[in-house]
This record gives sequence, C-alpha cells and structure tokens, in this order.
Amino acid sequence: DHDDSATYCGFAGKRLATEDEWEWAARGGDLGRKFPWGDNEDWSRVCASTPNRRLLPCRVGSFASGDTPLGIHDMGGSLWEWTTTTRPGDNLAPGNHAIRGGGWDIIVGFPSFAAGSRVGYETTYRSKAVGFRCAKTI
Repeated sequence: DHDDSATYCGFAGKRLATEDEWEWAARGGDLGRKFPWGDNEDWSRVCASTPNRRLLPCRVGSFASGDTPLGIHDMGGSLWEWTTTTRPGDNLAPGNHAIRGGGWDIIVGFPSFAAGSRVGYETTYRSKAVGFRCAKTI
C-alpha cells in the first residue's frame, strides 16, 4: 500500500515522487512527450496484458523501446506507481493518492498508459498491478 511504499523509500534514503515529478520524468523531461517513448501510442513498447495476454508484470527493463529519453524504464504499462499527491482531479477523489503509469493489467481504452493518465486510491489499497518508484532530491 501507499504507506508501506513510502516507508521503504525512506529506509532507502529516498522518497515517493510527487505526481508532478513523476509526470515530468514520464514525459521525457522538458520534451513533454505524450508517452515515455514519444507521442504515439504503441502497445509493443509496454508490458500490458491487452493485447498481449499477460498474467503477471514483466521484469524491469523488459521493454527497452518504451524507456524515456532519460533512460528511465517502465513508466508506462508496467505497474501503476504511488505518488505523494492527494490533489483532487480526474479520477482522484479528495484524500486519495494519485497513482500513475498504467498497470500491466490495463485493457485497451481506459485507463491509458499515457504520461498524463492518473487514477487514485486510498492509502490502504493493495493490488498486484500497483507498485512504487523511489525518488531522490539531488
């Protein structure tokens, strides 16, 4: 869940990213791409179960063609990832934390693995399709 993820990141000397930080990285920094690899949706660049019929997430970096220009792996269509953001908006009820990235178990249509896609859950939510990524302020 969210709190366990944040605790682990703290133990590692890092933290969960804010939603804005996560999206900046997923868009390729200042390039502002729609997807981590560019502006065109491409299901061959992600570990998505549809249309690929996957039963579990893929190993980190299995889809190198889906990396960002900054060399960051799996920011779309691998695991949804917790952020620290609780700002209401699209698919995010007040008090819920935003998750980003579009999990491997997504279906064609909604939700998308575009860098701007977001959903939110209570901090106690657990799923095999939700993980986390630690960030560090330099």
